[in-house]
Amino acid sequence: MATLNQEMKQEFLTIRDELCDLKKSLEGAWTEIRSLQEENKSLKEQMSSSLKENVKLNQEVNTLKDRIIKQEDYSRRENLRFYNIDENQEESTEQCIVKIKDVITALGLNPNEIRFHAIHRSGKQKITCLHRAI
Repeated sequence: MATLNQEMKQEFLTIRDELCDLKKSLEGAWTEIRSLQEENKSLKEQMSSSLKENVKLNQEVNTLKDRIIKQEDYSRRENLRFYNIDENQEESTEQCIVKIKDVITALGLNPNEIRFHAIHRSGKQKITCLHRAI
């Protein structure tokens, strides 16, 4: 009976030691869980702040895009573009102005009532090739 009692006592001590180890392990796990919960909370707050800032920046970008579009429209507001006007490679600026004034006159307007800021050709230059029969 004394041996059985001794074995039981030894078994209880082993179980108690294992229980203490499990308790320490569980406390460590809960400490880690709390730390991760705090980190998660901090990251959620940062993400929320970043999302709010992102929305604000997107609104500013859209506002700036609108302002750029309006500015570009305003800068082209008084521009005129004429198509299918014959060009000569040696044509001077003065000759170009004369051609534009002729087109404006043909449209029934007075070119002297129009103030020209700049007149120039746009796009690729058309190259005319002359071939001679031999």
